[in-house]
Amino acid sequence: MTIFTPIHFQGSTAAGKFSISTVNLLAGGVLEMLGEIRYQLVLSSLTVYPSGTIQAADLLIETKDANIQEGGVINLSERGFKEGGDGWWF
Repeated sequence: MTIFTPIHFQGSTAAGKFSISTVNLLAGGVLEMLGEIRYQLVLSSLTVYPSGTIQAADLLIETKDANIQEGGVINLSERGFKEGGDGWWF
């Protein structure tokens, strides 16, 4: 599943905030959050199975139970400022 732009789900009051009971990301599954906002996942349970991937630039996960199995990935890397690098000051 890919989320490109901020949307509102039932029970959510802010764009980019998703209140979901359970997320099970199966083997080979990908959850991408591509908007230029902070995404917030409020979950009761999160399971990422082997070769399952969550990708986002700015992500906050709140959960009571997280199970990231060996080979499961939460990828936040290389999603910083495009101009970032040697000699660039912010």
